[in-house]
Amino acid sequence: MGSRGIAYFDPAALREQRTHAGLSQDQLAERVRARSAVVLLRTHVSMYECGRRLPEQRTLSAMADGLEVPVSCLLYPDPLSISRLRLAAKVTQSESARRMGTTQSRMSLIERGLVELDAAEVRQLAGILGTTVQAVRLAIGTALRSASDRPVATV
Repeated sequence: MGSRGIAYFDPAALREQRTHAGLSQDQLAERVRARSAVVLLRTHVSMYECGRRLPEQRTLSAMADGLEVPVSCLLYPDPLSISRLRLAAKVTQSESARRMGTTQSRMSLIERGLVELDAAEVRQLAGILGTTVQAVRLAIGTALRSASDRPVATV
């Protein structure tokens, strides 16, 4: 399996949501193509469901839309993180960086708990992600704890 794609993607959840919706792999692919610019084929759906391939963010979002479920229904339950909040908001890392007025490199460091944010940046990020300041603080706390062995950058 390649390194690209959403690591939190749950293949079994996709299969479960698709069958619950009463759709075949072909029907889901057709629905996604009709509703988005994503070119999804039955073979792609099959590879996602078997775990042989990880969908990228826009494909994951398009499949969730096609199934009429939140993106979170297609993800493994994991601790709260900035990247999961961003995925749920259907915002790319580069888009969140642009809207924060920072670089994508810094946004990556923020998501990994290697950069601390001031209160204004936390409020701004919460607005971008369409969530609460408390959720962003919890996600940052989780990232900082998991990165505690590494030095925190102040860029």
